[in-house]
Amino acid sequence: KAAMHAIVAGDYDRRVRGTEARDEIGEMARAVEVFRENAVARRRAEEELRTSKERAESTLADLRETQQSLIQAEKLAALGGLVAGVAHEVNNPVGISLTVASSLVRRCEAFGTEIAAGQLRRSRLDEFVSGTREAAGQLVSNLERAGELIQSFKQVAVDRSHEERRHFDLKQSTDQIVASLRPGLRRAQIELATDVPEFIQLDSFPGAYGQVIT
Repeated sequence: KAAMHAIVAGDYDRRVRGTEARDEIGEMARAVEVFRENAVARRRAEEELRTSKERAESTLADLRETQQSLIQAEKLAALGGLVAGVAHEVNNPVGISLTVASSLVRRCEAFGTEIAAGQLRRSRLDEFVSGTREAAGQLVSNLERAGELIQSFKQVAVDRSHEERRHFDLKQSTDQIVASLRPGLRRAQIELATDVPEFIQLDSFPGAYGQVIT
């Protein structure tokens, strides 16, 4: 009876007692327990549905925001080539990372097989540790490179699209712009050297400055 009152009140977390009994009370208790479990499952499904809906709405909002940013970016013809060039540049370190990661997975699988077979030697362990350390270093190096390229592109794209006034470091902004131009410069076989002193802070429009360089 207490369990029924709890369920009616919306408290589904209390398990029904007496389900082990083999009489009519036990049958009733088991029926109530089934009802409770169904209610719990339904509540969980509703919560998951609510969470999925909120996540979908958040994703949709992000997509709309991204779409607006892309629409604004597409107003600049040069930005299209910039995107393609940076994507090509990023593909190189990402591709290397995928190759290294795939090789590392195979190496780990083979190492696991040796352990399971009881055939592991100290020399093999040292070799595995050394190879794994080297692979990890390559992954970190290439992914950091990809991250730097993406960050440079994002900042240059934002500056060119919005033309907002902000504080920025002249050397850092120059390096970002040069990084975004590097694919086109390489195809044109042009070498670009910059000599910008460090710690020069400006309060201006970095997007306009980038257009002057390009």
